[in-house]
Amino acid sequence: MADCCMVRNRNRKHFATEKHRRVLLNDKYEALKKLIPNPTKTDRASTVADAINYIQELKRTVAELKVLLEKKRAARERRRSDDENRHVTTVAAPIQGDNDACNNGDSSSSSSLRTSWLQRKSKHTEVDVRIIDDEVTVKVVQQKR
Repeated sequence: MADCCMVRNRNRKHFATEKHRRVLLNDKYEALKKLIPNPTKTDRASTVADAINYIQELKRTVAELKVLLEKKRAARERRRSDDENRHVTTVAAPIQGDNDACNNGDSSSSSSLRTSWLQRKSKHTEVDVRIIDDEVTVKVVQQKR
């Protein structure tokens, strides 16, 4: 009789532990579902597939932004080296008697503003990425359902 009660007690513990595990798993699926911008269906397999697609899209966006950032850095370095070369030539220019060349070269390079803009749209979500000099602004707009 005592063995029978111990078995029932173990089964209850196992059932409670399993139920707790299922509740936690369901909560995690719900949290994942809320993170996906446009879920296609409500079942678990679709949620996981949508999450994978969304992560891949985010990776592509990050890669595009990295390439854009590298282009901006390279252009900045080229511009900086051009400015240095211009500065060297303008330093030599006053010796020849041309004082206006020195002032014009510096003012045009400091007033230029470097900007980029990337926009992605999907069914219910818009993502705008703006890069101004060294600042990046990301705007995500999701329609209410």
